[in-house]
Amino acid sequence: MNIAEKIQPGKCVVCGKEVLPVKWRNKNRWIVPKFCSLKCRAKDAYKRRIEYYRNYWRRNSYKWKTERICALCGKKFIPNVFHQKYCQNPCNTSRAFKKKASEENKKKWQVERICANCGKPFIPQCKAQIYCHNPCDRKGQLLPEKKKCLFCGKEFVATSKYKYCSASCRRKADYYKHREKRVAYSIQWTKKSRKENPELWRWYTRKRKHLMRANDGSFTREEWEEIKKAQNYRCAICGKIEEELIKETGVGLTIDHIIPISKGGKHCKENIQALCLRCNARKNNKLVKLPFRTQPFTQVVW
Repeated sequence: MNIAEKIQPGKCVVCGKEVLPVKWRNKNRWIVPKFCSLKCRAKDAYKRRIEYYRNYWRRNSYKWKTERICALCGKKFIPNVFHQKYCQNPCNTSRAFKKKASEENKKKWQVERICANCGKPFIPQCKAQIYCHNPCDRKGQLLPEKKKCLFCGKEFVATSKYKYCSASCRRKADYYKHREKRVAYSIQWTKKSRKENPELWRWYTRKRKHLMRANDGSFTREEWEEIKKAQNYRCAICGKIEEELIKETGVGLTIDHIIPISKGGKHCKENIQALCLRCNARKNNKLVKLPFRTQPFTQVVW
């Protein structure tokens, strides 16, 4: 006979069903469990828990029902609940306790201080206050002052944070600051791309030549000099002189088509204006004559 057959089956404590013996944790030991299922085990635990708390309140009721001293006003009282610390409603609310605590703490930090910005004495309204009033209270920013724009030189009112009068001046200053790096990078990029993709560059130049031939028109070197003379050797958009451009960039005035060739413009004298390299690149293939100025620098009459 097996060991399991020798042990007599038991009964479930909750429902009274027969319970067979079970091997204990993979050892040669056999036990008879008290419950037939987890459901019966949970029911028994629930009953025992309720009985414990009922007996607890009955057993320990006399211990906490004794005279205590109120933590706020100091009067004696008999509590209604075992965790009661305050005697009655005004003392028992958290607001009253907070008020008293805040009043006691206020005496410590409500003393005259000196403003960290303007240096005037003031009485703080909260513990962490450093500045006296609104203009000083903006995270330590200084009061607005008159300043000169570092790019255009105009006077403007601002705090120490701002150095330029407008966003356009800030962008221009940033452009001229890193101009040499950008130009050097663009030259390197063009050289690299021409070496890597020579066929693409050939295709682009051929395409432009074919467009110019297809749209008709041509002009001579003498006509190009006449166009520059009519504009006083200045860029039609920014107004820079050709001599200054050659000193700065090494490139003078460039040919620009008023109506771009890609949009059906002709390669003739009537459709050409003189622009600097920067303005020509910015204009790109737009149909507007002078997109960056409200009025042209010189009125060119053909």
